[in-house]
Amino acid sequence: MDYILVYKKDNLKSPQNVIRITPRKTVSIGRHQFNDVHLPDPAVSRFHAALFWDVEGNYFLQDLGSRNNTYVNGEKRDYAVLNHGDKIEIGDYVLLLQKQLNKRKGEKSAPAFVAGEDIDTDGKTIHFYSISSHSKELEVLKEDPEALLHLYQLSRLSNQSQDLEQALQRIVEELFRILQPDRIFIALLEQEGASLTCLARFPLEETQIKYSQTILRRLLQEKQALMAINASADERFKVDGETPPGSILDLKIKSVACVPLQWNGEIKGVLYLDSSKKEGLFTERDVSLLSLVGYDVSSLIERDLSYKTIKDEKVRLENRLAMENTVICVHPKMKEILKIVERLADTDATVLITGETGTGKDLVAEVIHENSKRKGKPFIGVNCAAIPDNLLESEMFGVIANYPGFHNKLPLKGKFELANGGTIFLNEIGELPHRLQAKLLEVLEKKRIWPLGKDQSVPVDIRIIGATNQDLQQKVHEGEFREDLYARLNIISLHLPPLRERKEDIPLLAGYFLYRLRQQYSKKILRFSNSCIEALSAYDWPRNIRELKNAIERAIILADSSIITMDLFNIKDKKEVKLGSLKDVEKEHILRVLEYTQGNKEKALQILGISKQTLYNKGKEYGLPGFKEDDRV
Repeated sequence: MDYILVYKKDNLKSPQNVIRITPRKTVSIGRHQFNDVHLPDPAVSRFHAALFWDVEGNYFLQDLGSRNNTYVNGEKRDYAVLNHGDKIEIGDYVLLLQKQLNKRKGEKSAPAFVAGEDIDTDGKTIHFYSISSHSKELEVLKEDPEALLHLYQLSRLSNQSQDLEQALQRIVEELFRILQPDRIFIALLEQEGASLTCLARFPLEETQIKYSQTILRRLLQEKQALMAINASADERFKVDGETPPGSILDLKIKSVACVPLQWNGEIKGVLYLDSSKKEGLFTERDVSLLSLVGYDVSSLIERDLSYKTIKDEKVRLENRLAMENTVICVHPKMKEILKIVERLADTDATVLITGETGTGKDLVAEVIHENSKRKGKPFIGVNCAAIPDNLLESEMFGVIANYPGFHNKLPLKGKFELANGGTIFLNEIGELPHRLQAKLLEVLEKKRIWPLGKDQSVPVDIRIIGATNQDLQQKVHEGEFREDLYARLNIISLHLPPLRERKEDIPLLAGYFLYRLRQQYSKKILRFSNSCIEALSAYDWPRNIRELKNAIERAIILADSSIITMDLFNIKDKKEVKLGSLKDVEKEHILRVLEYTQGNKEKALQILGISKQTLYNKGKEYGLPGFKEDDRV
């Protein structure tokens, strides 16, 4: 794990902040509070620089057209590949990129744990097991060559299979052969022992495991191996010290032996054997053998659960990294959308993505697919507005061979069938003709398609993601879009804001496109000029991110120097970017903050960092809505 340590130049002994970063995550640095590394210093630009993850596995620093430059190891740098230990200077701050945090001065190394000891770590006691902690059981077995042979054979079984269930099943069957109980099972405790989840059992004919809750409760109380020669007469199990419990009588249990399975200092499961045929079936030697086997079984289960936990965490982390690396943003609205995407990615829920042209609807659809269980399966995109109406049905649903009006000698698969097992992305779904809306509704409801000319339907296993830049509710109201189809599509709705509503993302997006396109065109372009990045941030970009990317690509191609300036951009109102008075800037900023907080003045105060009275006075002075003479914050 990598870290950025943030120091003030006047105090390089202790960092002001420590920020953990992960590979492939874009990290924004600047004065604006939306940045990942927030540096509240007037000498730092609002969005000063960014770290991108290089394809070769390195961090790549890109200056984002800052006013006061960025320095790496004392040298002014517009971009640089960083190594661990490099020092980045921005304004009054020094940032250090480190592989891992250093131990504090005088801090001792981690203690060497001794097997079998109880170690207290942050108030949690963890027991570290080893075979030496079972010396008592080994002492019982060492004089019995047959028992030691059984232990050896059982240990081999636990290591012969990488599949947990298979290994446990072999163990219970071998124990059944050795000890001859009526039943044996290995199970995990659920709800603090109120129920059990069986992992292996024998005989297999029993569909449900049978056991005595009274015996199980006693095992959990004693927290050690338990054996009973005659369960119904055993004083430990009697109700009120007199009556044998019903579970023992109902199951006619005579002999019982069970061992707790434990790790991390807690009992997590049980190895259980009983017999209704013979009293005194189990001996002390058997219990010692079971205790040692229980230790092996505990280790097996713990290792398997830990592996699954790590694997699940790895998948989750990779998903998050992939999303953050693909969708470049610092604005809270977009970060909230990414959180929703992360939560719904593993479901098969239908998603409707709305937003203006160029806001990245197709990109978000791909992110959902790539972070779902359908990753690696087809992702098929269909632009419903780009295909002529007379071809759209065959393009989407397929057509049989030699169908009238077509010249195909072989059947043609449609997009839905090609996407089988994966995801189909229906872009501009609002343009879908009314007659095909009914067929799409049938796909959503029945997961089947009807190719043109085919007598039978074809089953498909797909996830459907739709996108539109239109108001589908209005189209439903006007009768142009089916209400039932809209309801099925709109299970999860994501609205992507236009770039003009998330202008804080423009410097980071510009830096990202410069970083990528510079490599593509092999141009030695260092940075944007400061006035250029300010002008790009002020422009409204009516065609959104797509227009920004195209404009930067054009500028890179035309650039004949190391710095990109505004004269390389062919945007209509680049000369109309006005630098207003301080009052104009202040008024506009207060309006934007109030818009962001949806009129919540208390939240606006926190962002603006001013008093209630100051906000009230400014609101009256600038004639802002919601600030009347008799208003109070």
